[in-house]
Amino acid sequence: MFFKSKQHADKLDKKLITKLDKIFQYFNAKEEPSERLFARNHKVAPMAIATYWHYGKANLDESEFLENTGLSDLYQPLELVLKKTMKLPCITRIEFEEENWVQLFLSIDFKLNPTDSSLFRVFIFPDQDSFVFAVTDEAKKLCQDMVLAKPFNQKSPHYEKFLHSVDAVFNAIEKPEDFSLLDQKLAKIERYLQTQQDGCIDVKNTLFETPIHAYQFYYSDNWDDYSKEKFKELDFDGDMYDLQSQFCNPMGFVPASREEFFNGSGYSFLNIAFGIKPHKEYEHIIKEIEFEFPQRIELFAGQPICDAAYSLQHADKLFISNVMAAIYYAKPLDEQHYKFDLLKQAVDLICDSIDRRETEINQEALFDELITLLETKKYIKAKYIKQVKSLYKWLNKDLEKCREKMIAFGDIYEDEDLDEEYAKLSLIRSYLHCYQDDWKIDYDSLNHFLSESLEQTFEITFEEVHHEFARIKAKVEAKSDYTLLYVDTGSDNFYCLVCPKSAAPRIIEIADILNLPINH
Repeated sequence: MFFKSKQHADKLDKKLITKLDKIFQYFNAKEEPSERLFARNHKVAPMAIATYWHYGKANLDESEFLENTGLSDLYQPLELVLKKTMKLPCITRIEFEEENWVQLFLSIDFKLNPTDSSLFRVFIFPDQDSFVFAVTDEAKKLCQDMVLAKPFNQKSPHYEKFLHSVDAVFNAIEKPEDFSLLDQKLAKIERYLQTQQDGCIDVKNTLFETPIHAYQFYYSDNWDDYSKEKFKELDFDGDMYDLQSQFCNPMGFVPASREEFFNGSGYSFLNIAFGIKPHKEYEHIIKEIEFEFPQRIELFAGQPICDAAYSLQHADKLFISNVMAAIYYAKPLDEQHYKFDLLKQAVDLICDSIDRRETEINQEALFDELITLLETKKYIKAKYIKQVKSLYKWLNKDLEKCREKMIAFGDIYEDEDLDEEYAKLSLIRSYLHCYQDDWKIDYDSLNHFLSESLEQTFEITFEEVHHEFARIKAKVEAKSDYTLLYVDTGSDNFYCLVCPKSAAPRIIEIADILNLPINH
């Protein structure tokens, strides 16, 4: 309902009126009677929450909304905020009792400071061709906020923060699904990690330079002796608690108290890390480095306001050696930053991987497909292919039995410990067409292996590649229809597999599902 009151003295900026009009139109087009929109903006700490209210006797739970107000019915808070606070006409009580009557208005909630535990709420009521505002210092129950509301205008404190919040909401209505979908996917990842014993997932992929590593860490429970040592290496003027505060504040988290922190209390954060080719902002640094390293992207997500939305940060540095450094360099992340799009791509890949892992699969059939895609029959005798398939079945069924068979076949020594990860690596190096070397690559040996695999003469030298896998792989791809896949040994050894370029994406997908140490 739009009011027909006398013209207010305060003239609002036409751009602000246009934005508010469009926000109202966005919500009004929705079928649900109550809508919320979470909007991120680097000037808002950490985000604004816009809520569209259909305020009427027929569609509100009177007992719930009147809790702790001391008022007897829903009409009273509306009358108070309109007549007393905003000096606007109000519908009569008789009209309010009619079931088809509602008052439409908007509230925008935001924090005045990142460390605040409460929200600042601004009510927005349409009035003729403009809008009128009221404010409550601490958003609680709707009716309670309406009773305690005070006038709000351009001269009021925090008006600038309100304008930034309006901007955040206005920008979000053009792509609201991006925000809600991202939040849903982050929640899905967090739920999955809570079911994992080590609280992490590594996702092999062909998009980024490294696997995506996602895990939950607990502030400050996960700060072990190693973390404390790494903390000492930081150029930070404060203790570990102070660093927690620096990290939490931009995300809108109220830090745990000093006592709680050193007793092991704190927060759970989602960390997503992966490597990319260094972004253009670091080109001047890369030119001075002899070896090509991927830029490591560290992203953090947390839930400062409610379970419906996440606040984001990213580590603003080229090379990050540990989580402590990532926390130290962390800054708020908004949708204008290039890392925001990278985050969305990484989140999609993680969710796809979770879907594959949670779907019932025939692991033996996938392993058979992997062997076919690697063209193993070209290099390995049929009896050994049959042997590795049998060993893989035992690996999934009975690891100790698999160990006994691998000792009997001479794949591992009798005194070697064998866990699932090492068993998979042993099968790859013992039975697949795998090049094996230490980090000081023997290029004569490598050239012989690649010439045989590519069925053509292939030559490469240290001067060309400086032991860089990416450079070796690039030349293989330039000279043939094949590519190289990196085998992660957990040490500085150099292992790789050869496969057709067209087969690489599917091989990486299978390696991800089966958790094999193969990546692009």
